[in-house]
Amino acid sequence: MDTAHKLASKYESEIKEIVSQTFLEDPKTLRLMLSNPNGAYISKEDPNKLGVFVYGNRDNNLYIVLATIGTDGDTLTDFSALKA
Repeated sequence: MDTAHKLASKYESEIKEIVSQTFLEDPKTLRLMLSNPNGAYISKEDPNKLGVFVYGNRDNNLYIVLATIGTDGDTLTDFSALKA
């Protein structure tokens, strides 16, 4: 498992929570797309940014959550969610 997928797995509840807060989704209906090799990635333009695709089972929406990777390389902060 690569770094992006490891970080996304570690912060799964926080990732689901930001989608839930931003789009009023039930976190239980959200699924991180970590089985896809491109489901979590580190930005080429900004290597301190992690992107994670999240699928909403209830309404079939696709979201992307962005977060800042800490200087230790093992923490995430500044979560934001967008509808993809």
